[in-house]
Amino acid sequence: MTDKILIGGVERGNDFRIADRNHLLDHMLDLVKNAVASVPPNRLIVAPGCTVPSDIPEFRLNLLKEAMDTVCEVDGQTDYSFHLRPIRPASNTL
Repeated sequence: MTDKILIGGVERGNDFRIADRNHLLDHMLDLVKNAVASVPPNRLIVAPGCTVPSDIPEFRLNLLKEAMDTVCEVDGQTDYSFHLRPIRPASNTL
């Protein structure tokens, strides 16, 4: 696996186009869980790999945030720390 930070997990257009809110949330939950499971800790930013089309309503983006909140909930608290801890540079890069 890589020592780089990866951005992805969500396809920029089609993943946001599911019409039903509950189906879209379930889909986002699956995407986030799969992305988190496939990347080492501290190496993932869950997001579309590029941009989101401008015709995607904001509430659909909020469902991605809601999915992240659900996946990252620990003991009743939202904890993104497994993604946000600083990454120590290799000693030869200082």
